[in-house]
Amino acid sequence: MEWNTTWEFALFSANLHRYLPEIPWTEHPQLYQQYTEYHQPRLSYDRSAWETTVLAPYTTTAPRILCLYHLGYHAQLPRVLADKGLCFDVLMDRKVFEEQRDLLDHLRDDMNSNENTYRFLFSDNPAVLLQVRTTLQQGRHLVVFADGNSGTDTAMANRQEVDFLNSRLAVRKGIALISHLMMTPVIPISHRVQGQKIQLVLGEAIFPANTPRKEYIAVCMQALYGFLSRELAVQPWLWECWSYLHELNAFEPEADERADRDIVKPEDALLPISIAGQMGYFDRLRYLFCYEMRTQRK
Repeated sequence: MEWNTTWEFALFSANLHRYLPEIPWTEHPQLYQQYTEYHQPRLSYDRSAWETTVLAPYTTTAPRILCLYHLGYHAQLPRVLADKGLCFDVLMDRKVFEEQRDLLDHLRDDMNSNENTYRFLFSDNPAVLLQVRTTLQQGRHLVVFADGNSGTDTAMANRQEVDFLNSRLAVRKGIALISHLMMTPVIPISHRVQGQKIQLVLGEAIFPANTPRKEYIAVCMQALYGFLSRELAVQPWLWECWSYLHELNAFEPEADERADRDIVKPEDALLPISIAGQMGYFDRLRYLFCYEMRTQRK
C-alpha cells in the first residue's frame, strides 16, 4: 500500500508507534485505512443489532459508575443503555458538549422518550460533585467516557500516570476520585462487532472500599486503561483517539526514551508531507517537522 502523506496520517502513525512500536511502520498505512473506514459517521441506530444481555443486572442494582470508551459505536451507547432500562446521568466535558450540541440534544430527547429522564452534567461546574452525589442518591448510574481525557484541568502534575500498551499515559483522575468519594464501584464497558451484532463487553468491577484514596486512584485508573489495552491488542484501529491523542496533553513526546532504539535507521521515522505546497519531513518519534532531510540525532 502507498504511503499516506497527510498530516492526519502522520499524527495517527506517530501516536500509534508510541504505544505499539512492535507494529512495523510499513503496516501503518493499512491500519490507517482500516481506522478511517471503521470510524465513518454512523447516523442510524438499530436497536436490534445490540446484544445487551450483560446489562440485565444493572437495571435493578445499586448505582455504578459506568465507563465507556471511544471504540466506534460509542455515540450510540447511551441510547443502548437507556433502551435497556438503565437510569443514569452523563458526566462530560462542556466543550465537547458545545461542539456536538445538536447531536447530543437529539440523543437526550430520544432517551427521554422512555419513561426515565436523563441529564448531562458538566465537569467544569463548581457544583458537579453535589450533582453527582444527587444522581447516585437517587439510585441512578453515572455514565462517563473513561478515555475522554479532555477538560479544564490539563496540568500533567494533576494527572495519574498509567501503563498503556507499551508506554505511559497521564490521565485525569476524576472517575477514580468520584468513585472513592461516593464509595461507588466502577464498571468498564466496551463493545465489539461480531458479524451482524454488536456485543457489549463488561470488565471486572473496581471497588473503592477500604483503600486509601491516593492508592485507589492509581489502581482504578490503571484498571480502566488496562481494560482498554486488552481491547486494542488485536484490533488497534478500533480506538478513535489515535488521531488526536497528542492533543490531550497525556504524554510528552520528548520524554519517549524509546526514540533511539526502536528503529533500524533514523530515516524510518521521517515521513514526507507537504505544507503550503512545500515538501518537508515529520519526525514521528519527536513530533517535529523540518523542511530538510535530517535525523536530528547527536
